[in-house]
Amino acid sequence: MKTPSLLPFTLLAALAWPALCPADELSYLVISQGGSDGIHSSGNVTSSTLSSIGGTMSGAHGSSTALIRYGEIDLDLHAFGNGSSTTGRYSSSSDYWIDTFTINNAALTGQAGTARFTFHVDGNLTTTGNGAIDWTIALGSEVFQSITAVQLSSLATVTEDISFTFGTPIQLHLADVSMAAKTFTFPSVPSTADASISVRSGAMIVLSGGNAVDYTSSSNTGSARSTSVGNGGSYSSFTLANTSPFSHGSTVSLLDGSASAAETLNASFVAQRQGGATLVSDAVNFSGTGTDKFVLQISYDSASAIAQFGTEANLELLWFDPNALSWVNAVNGDSDAGATQQHFTGAYDSNTEFVLGDYGVDTVNHVVWAVIDHNSDFAVGQSVPEPGSAALLALGLGALAVRRRRRTQVSSR
Repeated sequence: MKTPSLLPFTLLAALAWPALCPADELSYLVISQGGSDGIHSSGNVTSSTLSSIGGTMSGAHGSSTALIRYGEIDLDLHAFGNGSSTTGRYSSSSDYWIDTFTINNAALTGQAGTARFTFHVDGNLTTTGNGAIDWTIALGSEVFQSITAVQLSSLATVTEDISFTFGTPIQLHLADVSMAAKTFTFPSVPSTADASISVRSGAMIVLSGGNAVDYTSSSNTGSARSTSVGNGGSYSSFTLANTSPFSHGSTVSLLDGSASAAETLNASFVAQRQGGATLVSDAVNFSGTGTDKFVLQISYDSASAIAQFGTEANLELLWFDPNALSWVNAVNGDSDAGATQQHFTGAYDSNTEFVLGDYGVDTVNHVVWAVIDHNSDFAVGQSVPEPGSAALLALGLGALAVRRRRRTQVSSR
């Protein structure tokens, strides 16, 4: 339910008078064990120099945890009453990030444009007894408010249009999440309220005169780029380096493939999602190739890779599987579910390796690459095989040993 009239004055100020805003920042306030008896504990932290901040407050009747990064807010709140008191208990959190975006298109510098920001909202809200949950999410000039899990699921993806001038920085208060889990306890009526929610930024579309246009963008959240490719055009000229001061400085590139129809390639570096893998690059949301086969490459932080894994040799291009909610080998998301995958060591060779499922790591240039035919969030790390997959892999090693040995000898350069 959109209720712009609820928009806080501070958010209006951030949009209408950017010069009056504080420096780009991450901020959270968490409170736990509050109620009509006035007993509570609270913590309030703001930072403009860190890539992430977070904290937890807990008490006898609740807890509240917040993790804030540029591009993502994760909250976990619990409140519980034991049925022996008539006072209400609650845990709450109020969290936001402020970021400055500079959106460029050389032909449109100084002209007005519209940035269409995408946000993904997911989580779980549950209550028992007299428990209740209130939450509000402000995105740009809109406030989305709800108190039920059904309405939460309906906001899985939301967009917000923001006006700007090409080439001129604009500071935006883009996400402001307020949530309270509370219980109204009465004798012999125990109650609970639990809330876990994630709000994260996704891809951005830039419009001029109502039409999508090519652009590049820089911000603390991460760099972004959109480029049009005509029917039959090559994908191999697309590249984007992340200039965020809080990033690994990764570069995403397309090395091969061509458009089977007119397409618009869109890459946005986004906050790293949790999912059972340690990442040693920035995460990038990439789209626009449809079902075309192409080669995606991402550079990684070699020092982080050595520190985390002791070697770079086992790094892979990972894909965030939205069904399993985990990072897995990117070729597993292909139309053949990775059935034809082959691993290579060394730089991508367009003469022999433009085969769906081929993937590799180039430890000389500190990049990983894969031949894929799907779009999603991608990053560099080491995937953790599922138990069933690990067993099948062990059974198949003997049969593949000779073939794999030959492929590795050929592909090692």
